[in-house]
Amino acid sequence: MSLLTPQIASLCISCGRKVTNATNSDPPKCPLPDLITGDFDSIEPEVLKLYQNENVTVIHTPDQDETDFTKAVRMLGKYVLERNLMIDQVLVIAGVHSERFDHIMANLATLFKVDKLIPVPVIMLCKGSLIWLLSPGDHRIEVPKDVTLNSQRAWCGLIPLGHPTIVTTSGLKWNLDNQELSFSSLISTSNTYDPKCSSVSISTSQPLIWTMGIEANPEWVSSRLSKESCINGDAVQGVDKDQVCQSLENESR
Repeated sequence: MSLLTPQIASLCISCGRKVTNATNSDPPKCPLPDLITGDFDSIEPEVLKLYQNENVTVIHTPDQDETDFTKAVRMLGKYVLERNLMIDQVLVIAGVHSERFDHIMANLATLFKVDKLIPVPVIMLCKGSLIWLLSPGDHRIEVPKDVTLNSQRAWCGLIPLGHPTIVTTSGLKWNLDNQELSFSSLISTSNTYDPKCSSVSISTSQPLIWTMGIEANPEWVSSRLSKESCINGDAVQGVDKDQVCQSLENESR
């Protein structure tokens, strides 16, 4: 399931006709969302009206103590539970047009809260980056060949946001061996993959942000994060490893 954050709420409309030309009989040509939620302080009333006319569920969440991203994940969790929907992960398309550092940090902060809001992994797509939070423990990330062979995309990073953490890795060009990552000592950015390995293994003592370069097209990412290839972040046996669950982790839990 994909989640479109309010910062780019006009994206879905932009691939159809412009709002000024749209009518009730001429709806957007993009797939319609199931749910639109937020404080609606940055969405044009005409856009919201257009989706309401298409019977899209609209929930106003004016609380200013949480970001729209956090509130959207919270409402999505309730939406899924109430309808007994089976989803494997949430792909969040976030901050595509944002140049504000505070928005970026707020999005990362939300990743530290999502396990209390929805019982599936939440992966954030921001332009050409995939970002998600690794919980304490062991993780394995299978990396598709079309990423490792792309010099513009074959980068990755391990960011110890919030707490120092002890990390051990394999499958990277510059591996860590029971080393502390923290903002006062070492962080692993601009790392890349060992070309002899098809996956990266990570052991962390504290929550750790993982980020990697990926094809920027959301449709491409969504097709790789499919139910066919991943279930709750675990690889299905027999699935071709050139498909991704290759950008989702196979967690050892």
